Amino acid sequence: MIKKVLSVLVAFMFMISMTCYMDKPVHASEDSNTYDIDSVISEIVKEFYNDVEVEVKDVNIIYSSDDKVIECSLDIYCDNICYGYMIYDYNLSQIIKFKVERDSEGFELTHLGQEVPDGKIIKKVDLLNYEIDEDNRTYLAAKTNLFTMFFEDLDIAYSSNILTHEKYIPNICSFGEDYITDILGTNYCCAAVAVLNVLMQYERYDPDSATPIEDTYAAIWSVGGVEKIKVKDEDGKFEYEYVMDQEVMGFVVREMSVWYGYERIQFSEKENPKVSFFTDAVDKKYASILGIVTTTGSGIAGHAVNVVGYLKFKPITYGNESCYLAVATGWGYEDDIEYLLYDKIDVVSTYGVKFLSKIK
Repeated sequence: MIKKVLSVLVAFMFMISMTCYMDKPVHASEDSNTYDIDSVISEIVKEFYNDVEVEVKDVNIIYSSDDKVIECSLDIYCDNICYGYMIYDYNLSQIIKFKVERDSEGFELTHLGQEVPDGKIIKKVDLLNYEIDEDNRTYLAAKTNLFTMFFEDLDIAYSSNILTHEKYIPNICSFGEDYITDILGTNYCCAAVAVLNVLMQYERYDPDSATPIEDTYAAIWSVGGVEKIKVKDEDGKFEYEYVMDQEVMGFVVREMSVWYGYERIQFSEKENPKVSFFTDAVDKKYASILGIVTTTGSGIAGHAVNVVGYLKFKPITYGNESCYLAVATGWGYEDDIEYLLYDKIDVVSTYGVKFLSKIK
């Protein structure tokens, strides 16, 4: 579980420190339909402290009983002294608990009595009761590069077909594993890279801004609840990989758009969508993400890719039209586009997220 705090949360939480316990949820302003966390924090700080600056060192992702990301706790420090924690509810978009007192043990030790080991997660039982999930969180999975078997050679498609339609979204961004590991020098998570691509496609992140791109990537990890899991590679050896629940990808894009000062991007999502789900997105100049779950000889494996375009082919002789999705695979550095014959892939399930805003 990543411990680097969401950069935007740090920005509006620098002025928090107090010795109180707040039992009621913190709500949005009556004059606004959006959650103004800056105003809420400012009011709290003004009431109890004036000039103590704090930082958030630990972000703990909290899951529901059905493995959905629902909350996160943030431990608050000042001069290496823990001043407590706050709990943020993703669904309500508000702080629901806030406890701060000097020399606090933070969220994990206060509620769980221990730190959360690698490979385990925190689950909410009810109200303010939490526990470490003791189920085996070690999965057998294939290395991501096994997904290369899904991609088609377009030269073969051209040899016996006629290209009838080709379309791409504007502003294609396709960061990949090599860029993340070699340039940013950090760990790779395919879903986090897919989210980063979408934020760049909508210009939610300005590469010329003062905020380093690695901070944006770390923020995606934090709000997306990326987990470290143990997997088995093709040779039967175990290693660690990093995964994000595909059902939170749309949420991460929507909320980070607001946190970075832009208009919220709404989205729609669908389990096992038809290919038209993605071609419609391309036609409307919408970004979209395709999640794939499949089985291999070593277990369950998953991957997430950006859909950036499509090509439709009609057979030279007789037959049905075929549609290839152009996707940013999430490997390589940039511009790593491959083609997927979506209706023919043999998978356990797919998942689609379509962002309902036009790319300029």
